[in-house]
Formats: sequence, structure tokens, C-alpha cells
Amino acid sequence: MNILRNWYLQRKTIRELRALPDYILEDIGINRYAIEEYVKKHVATANRTKRRPVHSRPFQIKPLRVQEAV
Repeated sequence: MNILRNWYLQRKTIRELRALPDYILEDIGINRYAIEEYVKKHVATANRTKRRPVHSRPFQIKPLRVQEAV
């Protein structure tokens, strides 16, 4: 499943970068002709990082306490 998800994320990222104007791509440091190479290089390195188990990740949203809600 990760292979399909990663492929989808690559294609989505490439589409979004191609939609940007040239001056923004220049600010980022990417040439229009090298978008695919850049995305594939960086997504490939991100795939190799080991993810932590779900139970050891910190909460993104602080749980609401009843006393704070009132």
C-alpha cells in the first residue's frame, strides 16, 4: 500500500510544482525542467526513514478537559 500512496504523492507534488509560476520555482531553487527529478530524489529519501509506531507519536491536538470547556 505504501508504494501506491508514495506514487500518488509523487504525482500530486509534481502537478502542484508545475502549476507554480517560474519566479516561485526560482525562489525554491528548482528549475521547471528538473521538477520530476527533484521530487523523485526527495521522495525516495523520505521513504527510507523509519516511522515511529502510532502509540509513541505525540498528540497533535491537545485533548479538551471538561473544566476548560466551561
